[in-house]
Amino acid sequence: MTEGWIALFVPLLLWAQVVWASPFLKTYRHKHSAILAVAAGMVMFAALSSSPTYFMPLFIIGVATMVATFVVLLWPKKTAEP
Repeated sequence: MTEGWIALFVPLLLWAQVVWASPFLKTYRHKHSAILAVAAGMVMFAALSSSPTYFMPLFIIGVATMVATFVVLLWPKKTAEP
């Protein structure tokens, strides 16, 4: 059951490492991506805590949420053309 608790915090730790520890990446929308990272951790924790029937759909949703976290974090904001 230890891996369930690890899965709860790893997406948020990955998010924090990309935001603060990476000097080469320019990041955007920290609040929205942090919410998605927390949601990804919660879904992955639920996947590891659930029955085998629900594991794969919940795990796929958790991975998709993690991908969405990094897309929102790294995708540049739209700027108005002069």
